[in-house]
Amino acid sequence: MASCVFAGYLATVLMHLPADGLPPLKDFLPYLPVGIRAYAIYILAHNAYLNEEYERALGLCQSVFLMLDGCYPIAMEYLYCVIIMCLNNQKKHEEAREILMKAWNMAKPDGFLEPFIEHHGLMLGQIEACIKPTEPENYKRLSQAVIAFSRGWMDIHNPQLQSSVTDKLTSMEFSIAMLASKGWTNREIADHLSMSVNTIKHYLSRIFQTLGVEKREELKPFVNK
Repeated sequence: MASCVFAGYLATVLMHLPADGLPPLKDFLPYLPVGIRAYAIYILAHNAYLNEEYERALGLCQSVFLMLDGCYPIAMEYLYCVIIMCLNNQKKHEEAREILMKAWNMAKPDGFLEPFIEHHGLMLGQIEACIKPTEPENYKRLSQAVIAFSRGWMDIHNPQLQSSVTDKLTSMEFSIAMLASKGWTNREIADHLSMSVNTIKHYLSRIFQTLGVEKREELKPFVNK
């Protein structure tokens, strides 16, 4: 029963669908193996993040690291991703970078890039800020995988926009579009990505032209669905 409830939450939350009708996952956590339990708490934290409950999501993730007895790299990588996402939305960017590099250095020896691929957009440009300058080849691999992943995601959630977004925007452009859609100023984006303000303006001009929009508010349907 616990495994079935876990699978139900896994499918609904990660597809950004409502979990209405499912029994509370928290009630079944004690019956799951430790590694799966840690991943199940990631699911709960991810759901809290989607509901903009950033403090709760952070608390859930941090509690797991306090209680883990041993290394469960898959669960830990996904938990780190939620921590990064929450810190970014709280504009604690330096802390987010520290966690990203900790997660990256844990994942890199095994080539376990999936968490970074799946959470690329929600990390709000941290991969561009941290990985691209120092590891361009790995960043290139990530970017190619992100495009493939995003294409499938858009095909399910927003098929009318799928071609425009995933075939025409690069990973960097997508990150800038995501930041702009959340109300970041050109200066904030430039500082975050270690670029000039003029470079960000150039990127945004190209993004607007590519997507056929005129202002930042119109970017939301392209990056958040």
